Amino acid sequence: MCAVAVKITDDVNKVYDAMRMIYSSKADSSRFRQLIRGAKWANQAISELSQTKWGSLSWDLIYIGMGSILLSHSRS
Repeated sequence: MCAVAVKITDDVNKVYDAMRMIYSSKADSSRFRQLIRGAKWANQAISELSQTKWGSLSWDLIYIGMGSILLSHSRS
């Protein structure tokens, strides 16, 4: 939803302020841009994977894969 809100709004700072409130975050705008870019990438990957033999499992692949990435990143 945030990616859509950023795309259609005249003041992206209002979207970032809402994200700060929702996520109880003090992150700056560049961090929110990164999060939105990542979410858009994941949605695109799911969409493309759903057209392959993975079909409806595409969400699982992204979700499980991201968990593995986040877990391995937190260990380093």
